Amino acid sequence: MFASIAQHATNAGMLRHDVTVGDVLAILQGNAGVIAHSPGNEIPASARFVELALRGLRTD
Repeated sequence: MFASIAQHATNAGMLRHDVTVGDVLAILQGNAGVIAHSPGNEIPASARFVELALRGLRTD
């Protein structure tokens, strides 16, 4: 499923060509760490982390 979505996004010029499922898993694991270490601030800390991480996957 990931490969199909990633290929579509890559073909549309939205996703870097070198993004792997491992990259996405690393983002998920990193976000879990952000949440675990941000007591009382989980939602904004997680949102910021995800925003920055997803920007790194984009082509623009």
